[in-house]
Amino acid sequence: MPPQRRCRQQRLSQSVPTKVTRSVVRLNDPSADVLSELQKALETRNSLGLRSSFDVQSNRWVEFLPPQTPTCPHALNPYRTEDDCYMRIHKDTVRSYWKAKGHVCNFIVLDFASDRYKVPRRGQQKPYFSRAVAIRRATSNKKLIETVEWHYENGIYNCHPEMHPINMQPLPHYMARYTSAKAVQANLQFFDSPIGQHIRLLLSSAGLVPASLYRLLHENKQCPACHCAFSIDGFNAHLDYDGTCQNWHERILGKSIYVLICSPLISSTLVMPAQTVKCNGDRQRLNIPIIDSPNLWSPLGVAWHEWNSRVGVPQDVWAVISTGNVHYTKAVSPISRPTQ
Repeated sequence: MPPQRRCRQQRLSQSVPTKVTRSVVRLNDPSADVLSELQKALETRNSLGLRSSFDVQSNRWVEFLPPQTPTCPHALNPYRTEDDCYMRIHKDTVRSYWKAKGHVCNFIVLDFASDRYKVPRRGQQKPYFSRAVAIRRATSNKKLIETVEWHYENGIYNCHPEMHPINMQPLPHYMARYTSAKAVQANLQFFDSPIGQHIRLLLSSAGLVPASLYRLLHENKQCPACHCAFSIDGFNAHLDYDGTCQNWHERILGKSIYVLICSPLISSTLVMPAQTVKCNGDRQRLNIPIIDSPNLWSPLGVAWHEWNSRVGVPQDVWAVISTGNVHYTKAVSPISRPTQ
């Protein structure tokens, strides 16, 4: 008697299990609430300048040191491999960062300045500024900030660059410091860093594409102790070993706050939308020696260099220099032009 033919249901029940589908893998990822809490914790660590990697055993972010590779929290998913959750270095136009490539992941670990850009620490140091100078720098002209911001966002400076405070004659008193020969060469420790190179492009005739300017402005950080604005490299350099602000006359913890005083003017009639602009052009131009533009050592340029240093600039000065640019069809250039 011939063997009976198996029915379809019997064949399926005895078949070899297939690989786990992508939908099953995603279903086993940590919940949205858990990922949200871990995202907030990572943002805090990024703001403090800490290199972070997720530790599955302790279920929290821990510090890692190269040549180790950071891991993202999706490693909690038993269906994801270690290689899938390892973060890879991404070379950005302003700064580099770590992010997982094996899956959709929103966790970004900032890659902070290399050792050659770091300012050496020697324990608790004497405040960089006296009490009187520190208080004066912390007291910004809020009305000036509001006025400059309004004119910039409404395109006034783009049509009439001569109305910008940087083009006033004589220069406003809050820009007087940046005309001295001492200030020109005093704070250039990050002159050749990625942020410093983009500042030099902005101040040159080459200019920056709007997307790069937007990212550069997003590097601004405000210290709640001295109330000044810094680049992320300058902010980390102005903190002592215990995280306190060295520019304030008292020892106060300098927890950082990301601040963007005013968004760049993005108009379809002037420039391409920032999200559609690729920054390969800037990356290629950074490999070319940058000509020493007259704007590089102008008051506008000196203020930019101090923003990208441990000194920082007052908030009203940041409002002035961050709006001191003109948007053209393909590039953003400094608003201040040297006289012929």
